[in-house]
Parts: sequence; structure tokens; C-alpha cells
Amino acid sequence: MTTLERWSSMKQIRWTSCVFAPVLVAASIIGANTARAANGTWNGTQDAMWTNSANWSAVAFPYGSSTATFDNAGNGNTSINLAGLYSFPNITFTGASVGAYTLGLVGQKVTLQNGNVIWLAESAAADQTVQTDLELPLSNSGITFRNDNPSQTLAFGKIYGYTTAGATKSVYVQGTGPIVIQGNLDRYLSTATPACRDADGGRDPARRPRAGSPPARAGRRT
Repeated sequence: MTTLERWSSMKQIRWTSCVFAPVLVAASIIGANTARAANGTWNGTQDAMWTNSANWSAVAFPYGSSTATFDNAGNGNTSINLAGLYSFPNITFTGASVGAYTLGLVGQKVTLQNGNVIWLAESAAADQTVQTDLELPLSNSGITFRNDNPSQTLAFGKIYGYTTAGATKSVYVQGTGPIVIQGNLDRYLSTATPACRDADGGRDPARRPRAGSPPARAGRRT
């Protein structure tokens, strides 16, 4: 069984960071959202399409460096179609009224931005799932997945990245709540194995957490 296969078999991730080491590959970014984005709260007013700005409190739907907040039931539109969204914004799930959201359909893909934070707040009253495939940026980047609610789960699908020469990509897993990566952590054309550190500072991503052990705490290890 390969390292990547062992990663995909894990059900709960307790690492504090994963680093995709630099290699030389050729890659390109396809597509971009061109309208000026703003922070917005999802209301699901018309349908389940992310790119329909009528579903948001903002004039334009959030993407890129903006923040998308989910703090209500979304008018019942909680399985959100990300078609047409190319750059993922920061995500906040918060509040006692937040629904259980699924962001993205199977097979959809969006690109993360350097500094992105996907956060399930302590007050969030439901599990949350980011089902879309997440592609790491080409250049140096740090992405944070954070869950501050021990009673709710923040789940992800597949995470992957191409790496340009001299670039390092880091994924930081933080908070007191469970974070699950259900798909693979893929390096694609990279010849280097991503290095992961767990909450105890270990580097073996295949090591399963001990029963009853606490999730990864806030903080970065490189």
C-alpha cells in the first residue's frame, strides 16, 4: 500500500500541517472570476447556485480573498452547486441556526487562494462538508482548515496541488474539533512525497490516532 493510499484510508486527520515540497512542473490556471467580489452571507434566496448573486447578502457572490459566511438555514438550499466558481473564498460556518451544508457537487473543482481559511466556529450547530475537489495555488501558499467545535465535524473531499520550482504549499489543520479528509491528498506530477506532521509532531501520515486522543490543536509546525 502506498503512502497516498494509506492517507486516503484515514477517517480523521489530526495533523497540524502538510507540506507539498517544491518540484519543477508545467501547469496553468484555467478560468477566473472577473467581477469584484465582496464578503457575503448565504441566504439561498432563489436556488442552490453559488454564482447566483441573488442568493447572497452581497451585491456579488464571494470568491477569492473575500469571505463567505454560512449562519442560517439557507432557505433549504444547503447542497450548493459551485459551477462557475474558480477561486474559493474564505469560508465561515457559524451560529446556532446554521444548516448542515455541502459545498460542491461530486467532480467539481475550485482553486484555493494563499491565506484561505475554512473555519467551523465553536457556535456552529451542524456538521459541514466541503465536497468539491480543492486545488492548492501554484505558488507558495498556506491554507488553514480550522474546527473549533468538538461536537461537529468539518469534512473535506480531495485535496491536490501542482508545484512550481521553489514553491512550498502548506495545509494547516487546527482547532479542537474533528476534521476529516475523505478523499486523497494528491501531489500529481510532483516526485516528492508531501510531508505531514501530526499533533504530536510525528511525520508519519499513516499512523492512526489513538482512541480518545485530542484533535490537532491550533499552531503551526514546519
